[in-house]
Amino acid sequence: MANPTLPKIPDLMQWWRTAFDQLENSVNTLGARRMESEEFSQVLNQFSQVSLGMQHAYSQVLARTQKRLDMPSRTEFAALAAAVQRLEDKIDMLLPAAARPSSAPRPARTRRPPEEAHAAVTPVAPVAPVASVAPVTELAVARKRKGARA
Repeated sequence: MANPTLPKIPDLMQWWRTAFDQLENSVNTLGARRMESEEFSQVLNQFSQVSLGMQHAYSQVLARTQKRLDMPSRTEFAALAAAVQRLEDKIDMLLPAAARPSSAPRPARTRRPPEEAHAAVTPVAPVAPVASVAPVTELAVARKRKGARA
């Protein structure tokens, strides 16, 4: 009989986990040894300098492009916003307290003055038609046509 403790089909996932763990441990130890070396520090330092140099060159190119297109930069926007804020503060200081906008509720916006808007609505009598204006009938239209032909 077969031994019940041995599985008939090997567990491929367990084998994969074990192989991956061993590979990861090997790479970590190799990386740790390399990072401790002086060469790694020099390469990392050079990479940082190149990266900073590229960022600086990019910002200069962007600034020149904005200048050619006559577009303001972020610092110019910030300075403009600060200047506008200072002007608004000065205007607020110069305005009397009555002219300053308040948080009081405003009246409803209607075509009527505020006194009439709150008054009760009274029914309006219909306007009688003017007696001198005769209604247009088919007979009147026919007479006009006859007169235009003659």
